[in-house]
Amino acid sequence: MGVPTKVLYIEDDRSSQRLVQTLLNSCGYEVIVAPAGREGISLANKLQPSLVLLDISLPDMPGMEVSRHLRNSPTTRSTPIVALTAHTQQDIREKVLAAGVDGFLTKPINASRFPQQIASFIQQQPAYRMADNTLIHLEEQVRAMESMPQLLERINRVKHDFVTLASHELRTPLALVSGYARLLEQELKQLENELDTKSLMLAAEKLTASVARMQQVVEEIIRVSQINTGSLMLDVDVVNMAHLLAEITNRFGPDLQVRKLKLHLEDMSELPVIRGDEQQIKTAVSHLVQNAIKFTPDGGDIWICGRSLENAIHIAIKDNGIGIPNHELPYIFDQFYTLGTIEHHTSNKSVFKGGGLGLGLTIVRGIVEAHNGRIWVESTTGPQSGTTFHLLFPLNVNLN
Repeated sequence: MGVPTKVLYIEDDRSSQRLVQTLLNSCGYEVIVAPAGREGISLANKLQPSLVLLDISLPDMPGMEVSRHLRNSPTTRSTPIVALTAHTQQDIREKVLAAGVDGFLTKPINASRFPQQIASFIQQQPAYRMADNTLIHLEEQVRAMESMPQLLERINRVKHDFVTLASHELRTPLALVSGYARLLEQELKQLENELDTKSLMLAAEKLTASVARMQQVVEEIIRVSQINTGSLMLDVDVVNMAHLLAEITNRFGPDLQVRKLKLHLEDMSELPVIRGDEQQIKTAVSHLVQNAIKFTPDGGDIWICGRSLENAIHIAIKDNGIGIPNHELPYIFDQFYTLGTIEHHTSNKSVFKGGGLGLGLTIVRGIVEAHNGRIWVESTTGPQSGTTFHLLFPLNVNLN
């Protein structure tokens, strides 16, 4: 007789414990119960179960914290984690998915389908584990570099930060893709009963947004590679900067509203047109506006203004945010350089001090210089803090 499949159930409610044990024991599973989060983490690392069932509301710590601990442990990093909970709020689901949970089962339990659902979770490993293993290998390589001489300390820190940020930027949307795909699968399996169209549409939207974020990360890395090798292609045409800046302003409208930021766009209808790649210039200016949003506290102000010079146009993006310390200014255009520390990194680029890979300003400089332009920055910290990025685009230039 084979060894029974172990399932660890982290749950403080005794009636729920008994029900799950009864349903799964009858199907040949061995169910181990942990009534609290810390005990569950200890048992998971010790027993290495085939699956962890997790209640979100635990007496000693949130279920999300338990999931993060399990994901950060080499022993349980790849163990499927399923939230078994009465919570159905979408914001809670999304936070738990981002913490590493692979899917949800709701209370009350459907006794006839429950063992089959557990078997499905055990058999199907989430797709993002493959990417996770690659990121783990990168992290190990970075840690090995930390023993190099003191002269390479800053380079090592930058590389370490980049791998950590890349891990976070990719893991978060990948976790959401995996989780919402699982929810979508569960809804489709219930077609013979009652189809929750609203839930399916929301899951599809979240999948699309997460994939778009991953595509953006990949595109940023590719664009930096093109800049480094001098292979950034420009689709040169007439560019109306007034129209371009108005379009960018409208794009960031929802983020500005959420953060209660005011963006003041100067009338630039009299600016002459330039020749360049409109999409690339839009990318560059968008990065700078996004930076201003990211480093300006809620309720702050951002200004975009422009003026015509003799042979060029000058665009300035100014904010009254936290500013850039003087010792950081020489490095802000370097690849992978991030302002400050990354301990509180988030993949959301619109929140205060939000995420990013440290490639944005490298991309901006590369695009501006590909147009034979210039970029520079002025910044102060303290009571009158703020930052202004200056862009200079020549009027008459051969970009062929």
